Amino acid sequence: MKTVDIIAAARSGIASVSIESEKNTSVLSELSPIDLAGQVLRNVFEGSGVSPEEVDSFCLASAITQKFSPGLYYALPNRILSSAFPGANLRAVCRLTEKACSSGGMALRSTMTDILTRQSRVALACGIDLMCGQSNALIMQGLTDPETGDIMAAQADKTTNRLIQEIQNGGDFFGLVPQYQYTKESFQLTHDHVGDHTIVPIYGNDGTLLLDHDEGVDEYAKKIGYIERILANLGENPDKAEKMIRRSNYPDCSLTSTLTSAKYGSAAAAILLADPEWAEDLGLPRVARIVAFAEHSEENPEDFILAPYGAAKKVLALAELSAEDIDRWENNPAFALAPLWLMYNFGIPRSKINSWGDAIAHGHPIGATLLILLWKLIQILQKNKERTGLLAVCNAIGEATAFVIEIY
Repeated sequence: MKTVDIIAAARSGIASVSIESEKNTSVLSELSPIDLAGQVLRNVFEGSGVSPEEVDSFCLASAITQKFSPGLYYALPNRILSSAFPGANLRAVCRLTEKACSSGGMALRSTMTDILTRQSRVALACGIDLMCGQSNALIMQGLTDPETGDIMAAQADKTTNRLIQEIQNGGDFFGLVPQYQYTKESFQLTHDHVGDHTIVPIYGNDGTLLLDHDEGVDEYAKKIGYIERILANLGENPDKAEKMIRRSNYPDCSLTSTLTSAKYGSAAAAILLADPEWAEDLGLPRVARIVAFAEHSEENPEDFILAPYGAAKKVLALAELSAEDIDRWENNPAFALAPLWLMYNFGIPRSKINSWGDAIAHGHPIGATLLILLWKLIQILQKNKERTGLLAVCNAIGEATAFVIEIY
């Protein structure tokens, strides 16, 4: 089985985004995408044993920033790389990719393919999205089904309601109580493990520290208290719980809310890949290897939230593994149904999936998210002295991407 080595990884913290009437804001608002990505890219080479001049291919993933950065469209990957390493004799072929929440997966796939087809010995995947500096109306265009006009939340809500009706005792698995219980656990785990992540500190133009952690955790006390009151009222005072839930529900949604879904975020991440034989010959400090990759598409586009299950089944088959062989699972809960569906179908214990929290609490910088989760999964496996992990991420419309990795 052909594999690709992960030599190093790096990411910024995820900045929380404030939705404003004209342009969204965050602590990273003063930085350009070139500035933010440059700080992360310089860090990923530290201690890797590889120089930027040895990189043969570079693929940048971005769902939002690449669309709305004046003068940077198409030129963005090249500008980011050359600005990060001024004066370096760079030879990397640069590409740009976008596939909603799986954008980072497409960057990984592109660079992996270069290595597997012997076009590259060293390749670099990077993901970035600044959801600050853009109007919310523009961002929502990218989160809307162009055919039906439904926002992604409305599609997830329809799918959730359908499953509750179709599956025996479906409400026990996917209803309000399990969704809010999962959300409570997400905030708790994100809070408990905030110090376990390796994060590149991000500095402003004047050298001031802007960000050194995932800011979503700062809302822990406020959010978890409110969620606990909702859960208590669902059992004791359903009418009061309904009023509380209605305040955070998306338009035309009965189950899906801003509390139980991923939050906006701004961040950058990078993964440095290499041909295994070349890396071994040079004695490079290999972190992990990518064993298999798969994509899956649901027949019904609004079922994108279920697609990670299909992608996970495919990638397990390609890796010749069963669900029981996976030590840790990572999934991006664009909406809470996504991890609940994986847990239901594979019988995954809650302790084994999204073990350090997830985007419901720490945020979802769309183009960077998959690479951030991959780096997090590696660190979880390392800390627990485990070997095999599976990452599955949905992407609108109707699809998902999955990877199996093994720790060296």
